Amino acid sequence: MLKKLGFFIFAMAMGSGFAFAANEDCASECFDFYQACLDNGWPKPPTCLRNYKQCMAYCNAN
Repeated sequence: MLKKLGFFIFAMAMGSGFAFAANEDCASECFDFYQACLDNGWPKPPTCLRNYKQCMAYCNAN
């Protein structure tokens, strides 16, 4: 149960990261969230990299 709650909180944080990335310095915001993900230590680094790539794709689309 606690693991599911932790993942939910992480997913909500990443979702808000995409919303913050809508401003002019989108790439730097994505990198900041990537660093925060790595510093968190809970998710695996491939998860952080996947989210970073999705954020960058979102930036490039806008």
